[in-house]
Amino acid sequence: MEDKEKRKEELQQLKSENLGKKDILALIIALFQLILPIAAIVAFLYFLVILFLTKVWMY
Repeated sequence: MEDKEKRKEELQQLKSENLGKKDILALIIALFQLILPIAAIVAFLYFLVILFLTKVWMY
């Protein structure tokens, strides 16, 4: 119950701050900079697992 009220207050505060398009673009870019390396590492590990399974395990 308390969490809902806290979220509503935060949402009201965000609405009152009037984020511009440049601010939202900056947030999106920052999120991509945070998520992209993690996604690249996960994709590389997935590639290594598939390579191991196809070359070593099934040989």
